[in-house]
Order: sequence, then C-alpha cells, then structure tokens
Amino acid sequence: MTRLAEDLLLLARVDAGTLQLRGERIGVDDLARSVAEEAAAMAEARGVVVRTEFGAGDGQVSGDGTALRRLLTILLDNAVQHTPSQGRVAIETMVRSGEVAIAVRDSGQGVNAVDLPHIFERFYRGDPARTRQNGAGLGLAIAQSIAQAHGTRIEVQSKPGEGAVFSIRLPLVDR
Repeated sequence: MTRLAEDLLLLARVDAGTLQLRGERIGVDDLARSVAEEAAAMAEARGVVVRTEFGAGDGQVSGDGTALRRLLTILLDNAVQHTPSQGRVAIETMVRSGEVAIAVRDSGQGVNAVDLPHIFERFYRGDPARTRQNGAGLGLAIAQSIAQAHGTRIEVQSKPGEGAVFSIRLPLVDR
C-alpha cells in the first residue's frame, strides 16, 4: 500500500470513528530520539542540522507508539522540508505540571498569519512558494488527527522569517 493510500485510510477511520489506538507505555525521550535519528539523513542531504534536547528523562505517556511516531515524523519532515540549507531543526522534550511537552522547532521561513488557521486542513497548501512537488497536503491533518485521538492537539507558533514551533502535550503516566 502506498503512503497516500495509508494516509487516506487513516483519515477515513478517523472520520468513521473507527480508528483504534493501542494503549501502551511509551518512553518519550526514546521515541523522540528514534524519530530524530531517522530524520537526520534527510536533513543532512538538505544541509539542515537536527538538534535534540531531551528533558523528559524516563517520563512515559500512554498511547499508540506507532501513531505517535507517525505524528513526530510528519512534524520533523515538514520542519526539514521548510528549512533552508544551513538551517536548524530541533526536537525537544520536557516535563512540566504532570505533562510531557514535545516540540519541533525550525529556523525556516515560518507560516504566514493568513495560513495558520488552515494548516491542519486536508489538502491545504497555503503559500505556493512553500508547496512541495510531492505530497498531497495531508501530513498536518493526519498529525492533528493522531493528536486528537490521544486527547490533545498540536499547537503552532510562527512568524514569517522566524521559523515555526509545533508542539503537543501529553499526560505523564503514573509510575
């Protein structure tokens, strides 16, 4: 099955209310480290540096590890794609107030204010200068659907020319 077909199937399951997520304990720093390592080759080929800052320690969340990996992969891939050569992308984790925050930060061109309310819509492509030739405009819609299925949402902060920060917060699992 192609990635597009998998993405469309995932969204159809979300729409139908039949998306089933496994509930497992996930080490946040381990998950973020693994996704960052996978993104490093693509980033290096584009001349982008991927930096990591892990502050969740052994903090764990409950969720579907495969789905959360997909969410972080989408955010990192987008950050790398929209960051020019010699730019930086970071994935950061931290614990605060009983939650784990995961942020993907880039030094790219940022998102225009008129596009911000729409970036999680399916097939939305915003500024034509930011549109990649490949991709169907589904990545952020899928990432947001995964976040919502986990009882949270993706928050974004961005200003044109100053990059973007996409973040989620998940409750810590009691030990």
